[in-house]
Amino acid sequence: MKVPLSIAAAVLLATLQSVFAVAGDSTKVLRIAIVATNGTASENTPAEWAYTLEKYGLTAKPEDWDLASDATTKVPLVDVRLDRQYHGEVRIGFPPQTVRLQFDTGSSRLAVSASECYECAGVLKYKRAASKTYNRGVEKPFRITYGHRKSFVSGVMGQDRVTLGSLTVQHQDLSIVLDESRRFEQSVDGILGLSLGEISGYKTVFQNLVEQGLVSRGIFAFYLGKQYLSGGGEAIFGDVDFSRVAAGRSIVYTRVTDPTRWMVHLEDALVEGRSLRGFVGRGQLEALIDTGTTLLVLPKSIADWVNEQIPNSQVVGGKWTVPCDTTSGLEFKFEGTSFLVPARDVAREQIGQPGRCYSAVQTSSGNYMVIGDAFIKNNYVVFDADNRMVGFAPLKL
Repeated sequence: MKVPLSIAAAVLLATLQSVFAVAGDSTKVLRIAIVATNGTASENTPAEWAYTLEKYGLTAKPEDWDLASDATTKVPLVDVRLDRQYHGEVRIGFPPQTVRLQFDTGSSRLAVSASECYECAGVLKYKRAASKTYNRGVEKPFRITYGHRKSFVSGVMGQDRVTLGSLTVQHQDLSIVLDESRRFEQSVDGILGLSLGEISGYKTVFQNLVEQGLVSRGIFAFYLGKQYLSGGGEAIFGDVDFSRVAAGRSIVYTRVTDPTRWMVHLEDALVEGRSLRGFVGRGQLEALIDTGTTLLVLPKSIADWVNEQIPNSQVVGGKWTVPCDTTSGLEFKFEGTSFLVPARDVAREQIGQPGRCYSAVQTSSGNYMVIGDAFIKNNYVVFDADNRMVGFAPLKL
């Protein structure tokens, strides 16, 4: 997991179908289409912010907030129109058991709720006793704590076959969750980590896809849809779908700066025509590109600066808010090219006060940025493990 809030903490709401791309060797390119599902609207920005902070062991500000109350006020009903999260269907074992997993570039484990855990999050869950291919001989206990050890998830490590579309990985390490410190989101059964390296000491599904020769290239890419544009999305493994790139634009690549995480240098950010560089000076700006995070969670001083440039922004209850009708978008610059987060996606959801919405930009105690789906759903993002690069292109909407 992402050392996640649990196997189900950041949950992606959608239903998934998998198909193959006919491109080159059609048996070595995998597309996974993500179809949006309807849900009941409810406030989720505070819960998503608290989730991102906890999974990276951060706090909302350097004074080390106690996040327990925010974290335990998690909203179980998700408004998918706010593009909170996305998930895909994965089959585990034989006979195959279908589970719904969050595809998460910020974590490395494949973690799934066990059927024996009645209190664990998830609906479908995984029943290891029913799988003829499950390897019980490698079982050993695991326990993960996060959020300054206020929360935990525990269970056993095991191995089984895992199928994405028509590609089946053999001997995939699984974190099978038997206990968690509190009940989490029910809409997914776990997390499929897609970090660059082995954060947890176990190979990701994608690493095994490559090593077992199931994909032709060590590359994958994400298209995340917007609910107001019919939602959905697609993850493609082993290739890039250039039809998702806006007309006349190309993919701009930048080098990864971390051995295990999809961390890159951010050149600059612009708000209302004002440059972040003018505020922070010449220091390095590190950005983690994370499909498992909804928001843009930035170091406190930077998040404060960004929101302060937006006319009539306010802090309400410790959280940044902006006018719901703001016209202030954000630009993130990589390798001399700017990529947009439009104003409509900066103002996320109403807070109960007329005309005020939560900002997509919130604070953390970290020294790096977590760039989540508010950015990714506006830009096609390519994760190139072969060349250790991340690529960006404006999304064809």
